[in-house]
Amino acid sequence: MLRGPYDPLFRWLRVRQAVAKIGYSIFVYDLTDDREGLEKLEETYFKAGIRLSP
Repeated sequence: MLRGPYDPLFRWLRVRQAVAKIGYSIFVYDLTDDREGLEKLEETYFKAGIRLSP
């Protein structure tokens, strides 16, 4: 479950299955062939003010 100041940014991950869990708080997702997931990730970076290199 996501909690904290950035929770709304990552809510879209709740419908995806994590491929690994590290400890109790780090979830690993494979978005390799997930076009929608990659678009959501790009949107998340934008909302967080993180610039992606071209």
